[in-house]
Amino acid sequence: MDKEILELLKLMRSDITSMKSDIGSLKSDVGALKSDVGALKSDVGALKSDVGALKSDVGALKSDVGALKSDVGVLKSDVRSLKSDVRSLKSDVRSLKSDVSSMQDDIKDLKTGQDETNKRLYNIENKMDAIYDHTAELTEFRTETKDGLKSIKDDLTSVELITAKNYSDIVKLKAVK
Repeated sequence: MDKEILELLKLMRSDITSMKSDIGSLKSDVGALKSDVGALKSDVGALKSDVGALKSDVGALKSDVGALKSDVGVLKSDVRSLKSDVRSLKSDVRSLKSDVSSMQDDIKDLKTGQDETNKRLYNIENKMDAIYDHTAELTEFRTETKDGLKSIKDDLTSVELITAKNYSDIVKLKAVK
């Protein structure tokens, strides 16, 4: 029974170590997500800078109509690229939301597993308390039994001595007759 308890404890320790590892991994994933959001903010800043440059180009284009026709084609291409980038960013944000949702589910599962582990540990502790109480009762019973046997042994010794004395007295009485 002690082996079973030790095995359960080892299994619980292994589960707890695994949970700690999973939580560390989740923390790492959250850090990576924060880094990605920072990169997205940087990209948005770069996009704002590009838009500012485009406004400057439009002012220059107004002064040169011939160059304007050529530059409008370039601007249309840049706008398509920006739209594509925005679509890509939206897709990335959706992916990040999905990852966060998945992590929340994983954390919920971890919490459930931890609650179950805590319940098992509580049950094991209760069983150990019962074992300690039972062992104490058995030890007390053993001590009482030893004391009782010693008392019986002492009584038997006294009976043997008295019996021997009685035989001695009987022999003396027979010798006197």
